[in-house]
Amino acid sequence: MPDIKVSDDVFLAILRSNGGLYAKTAQDIESQYGIKYTRQAARQRALEHPEELADIEEEVMDMAEQGLQACMKDPDARIKIDAIKFFLKTKAKKRGYVERQEIDHSGKIEGPIFEIIMPPGE
Repeated sequence: MPDIKVSDDVFLAILRSNGGLYAKTAQDIESQYGIKYTRQAARQRALEHPEELADIEEEVMDMAEQGLQACMKDPDARIKIDAIKFFLKTKAKKRGYVERQEIDHSGKIEGPIFEIIMPPGE
């Protein structure tokens, strides 16, 4: 088998086309070039190019945000409301859309914790 090398430019183009997924990048290199390439090798090589890797990750986040925005415009009310709630919980925290639990540490119980409802006459 000939010693085939994949240039950095080609490697990074394949990595970008796969959204930064190392396993898929390794599979594509194997299928396109007929050479053994592991997920770990793809990860190691990607980490040698931190600026390009960061740009690929930003691009993937842009695509995810585009998908979320599309869901927020979806005519299906269930899909739309779920997407809007997710967006507000993650992106609109400074506007007060924060999901949190409130715990009362005062020890006071205001109202019953549970009620037992008995049928009339018992």
